[in-house]
Amino acid sequence: ALDEVRGGTIAGTEEIMAWLVRRLPVLMSNAEPLARVVLAGEVDGIYTADPLQHADARLIPQITPRSLAQVAAGLGGSHGVDVTGGMIAKVEQALGMVKEQPGLEVVVCSGLIPGNIIKACSHRIAPGTRIAGDDS
Repeated sequence: ALDEVRGGTIAGTEEIMAWLVRRLPVLMSNAEPLARVVLAGEVDGIYTADPLQHADARLIPQITPRSLAQVAAGLGGSHGVDVTGGMIAKVEQALGMVKEQPGLEVVVCSGLIPGNIIKACSHRIAPGTRIAGDDS
């Protein structure tokens, strides 16, 4: 929503991706259903804590609606300024996308590692964290 006081708004990457996930299949009526959204950032995926601040942080390989409660406690912060709600908000938005589009999965991985984005887009087993609507 537009902030009338500041005359602008902030849209996080995940909000833009969610909008695209909802609209692209309609705009591209002959296209295959979307199968994967890749969100590439600084770190290898989603961790139990911020890996740039906590050496003992562990990569979470998969998050589903069922497993969210188990991992939610560690998803609060980020080493940098994050005005879009932190990692928990990003995970919840990604889970919203996969619930809305059956068969869709979201992969969160590092965009700094050469070849990672190509692997995440093309391989069944992707680097990073897989966010899916099922427990497979």
